[in-house]
Amino acid sequence: MILVGITDTKDILLVQAYLLLKQRNINCDEVHYIRTSDTQIKEDILEFWKVNNVNIYISKLPNHGIYRSEKEYFESEDIFLNWYRSIADTSDQCMVFLGGGNKVHASALQKSAFLFGASDVFHMLYDGNRDTEPKSIQEVEIALLNRKILFFSLGAQQAWPAITNLNIKKENLGDIIRSISSNISSRTINAINEYPFESLGLLPANAVHWLMQPLHQGEDAHWISSLPKIELHCHLGGFAVSDNSLNHVRDASTGIAPPLKAISFPPNWPLPKYNVSLIQYMHFGDNNGSYILKDLGCLECQISLLYDHLMDQNIRYAEIRCSPFNYVSKKYNAYDILQFIKDVFDKKMAYSDSSNKRWCHVNLIIIGTRFLSGDTTSIENHIHLTIQSESNSSIHGRCRIVGIDLAGYENIATRPALFESYFEPIHRAGIAITVHAGENDEAEGIWQAVFKLNARRIGHGLNLYQNQDLLKSIVNRKIGIEMCPFANYQIKGYTPMLTSLDTYPLLKYLEAGARVTVNTDNIGISSASLSDNFMLLAKLNPGITRLQILQLIRNGLEQAFIDVVLKNRLLKIFNEDIFDIIFNLEFNTKGT
Repeated sequence: MILVGITDTKDILLVQAYLLLKQRNINCDEVHYIRTSDTQIKEDILEFWKVNNVNIYISKLPNHGIYRSEKEYFESEDIFLNWYRSIADTSDQCMVFLGGGNKVHASALQKSAFLFGASDVFHMLYDGNRDTEPKSIQEVEIALLNRKILFFSLGAQQAWPAITNLNIKKENLGDIIRSISSNISSRTINAINEYPFESLGLLPANAVHWLMQPLHQGEDAHWISSLPKIELHCHLGGFAVSDNSLNHVRDASTGIAPPLKAISFPPNWPLPKYNVSLIQYMHFGDNNGSYILKDLGCLECQISLLYDHLMDQNIRYAEIRCSPFNYVSKKYNAYDILQFIKDVFDKKMAYSDSSNKRWCHVNLIIIGTRFLSGDTTSIENHIHLTIQSESNSSIHGRCRIVGIDLAGYENIATRPALFESYFEPIHRAGIAITVHAGENDEAEGIWQAVFKLNARRIGHGLNLYQNQDLLKSIVNRKIGIEMCPFANYQIKGYTPMLTSLDTYPLLKYLEAGARVTVNTDNIGISSASLSDNFMLLAKLNPGITRLQILQLIRNGLEQAFIDVVLKNRLLKIFNEDIFDIIFNLEFNTKGT
């Protein structure tokens, strides 16, 4: 057998891989690896290979494997492909170790094994504290003896005859292979299982099997909490509505906070036995919102507490909805309030960066509320404010307005088509639109939101199932559906609520290919975090899998109103974090 790998200065990893394979009765008499360091190999390592009669063949990468551009990476990938092809004439003899070097190197090595074949591709994991990882041959042997070094197989790789049979010159190898593999992928893309995050394809088979099992109501709470998440439908005024959080906000008042209103939640809240009306639901937040947030001390505290909550929930990107005109006073106009909200979020983001904490990027969505009276003042004012703010926005501010929401009560008299002309300036300003639709109105409200207001996302969309043709349009247009399980359950009522026989439609939408996302709506009113909302799906949609939970998170990333630079940055973080979280789960590290 031939051991194939890559490393920087940690040649001990190849020794560890060699001895781990030997422990599994796999003997390698050759070791081929790429070494990215110019330092000398330690004498004891060289002596080890000599004593064990193992021939070692070492290759190098230009610039020590450091890439400054996509072009340099592809040049390095070509080196990997040519190098691997030269030693893989008998690919069924190659044991490929992916653990050395960095993730980009491992990706290139895995691609080489995938294209030219391998007897096995594997990872190693040390089952102990990082500080006690073996650093010498003797420590490796002791760790192996104590079963502290674990083997994770990704399985054998069958070579692609379409590639291995080609007579390709070295200088053309990379470009031709990339072209061929792209063509093959484009022909078979609908016939293969696509994972929500690309890094999941690197997981061991037992981890993928675990992901395909149903979400478990109790056991998966910690897993859900640890996942990086996206929040796209969260109202600023619905956060601190009771208990300690409300007390903190009230204590931050620059004057005398208004008296508390006597408000009580229904029995068994947040999972009541009977649903409440939308008006009742909003009444539960009457101690917050415009009632106290006109005071900038209260407003700042509310924003600060909300941001800290987002951080605690591992939310890496959030779009927070607000209505600045609701908070105006004699001292401050709506533009002042909006700038204040943006500034506070900017300060919180800057502090997270400077303290090396995990950061959460926050942008804003401005709410235009429709009323049964026909008063359009809120809509007109907030549209004008949105355009004015974005046209004067400082390039230094991180918190930006990225969309506007047509909210408020829905019925025939307030359907989106009635406001079509109002939103034309928003379209011309390049600002995204989301619309509360299909929550209290029929599917016609959703149709008008899509085809009259060109909405990129739909808030709730609970009655979309009434029109299957419209659902097809939603899928084809890749329009997002912002669902909020706790709020939807509390207001509309779904099984297992005693009075309902209706099944929550999220899973049906997801299986139809719709870009469904999971959100909170009003964290304080619903008394539920984003993690709680994900976990509730185990009750509302029994059988929903962990893999589908990850698809919901990916949908959030795809539907966010963000530029491609931030999206790619977040995608990289999500791929790495989700892979690490799943790979390090106890069931996996113990090899069960």
